[in-house]
Amino acid sequence: MAKKLDDIMATLPAQRRARIEGRAMKLATPKVRRKVVEASRKDLSAVFDVVPNTISSST
Repeated sequence: MAKKLDDIMATLPAQRRARIEGRAMKLATPKVRRKVVEASRKDLSAVFDVVPNTISSST
């Protein structure tokens, strides 16, 4: 049976998990990053004081 990524990550030391998660966020698209932090374009536009269309919706 295949192992789940969450199970493998749980066995790693905290420092190693943090490095992996940090690298994954660098490689992730803006859309994926927004989903991870559960932020909408509207939320981010308010934080950065820009119009929502400025925040990418696709990539």
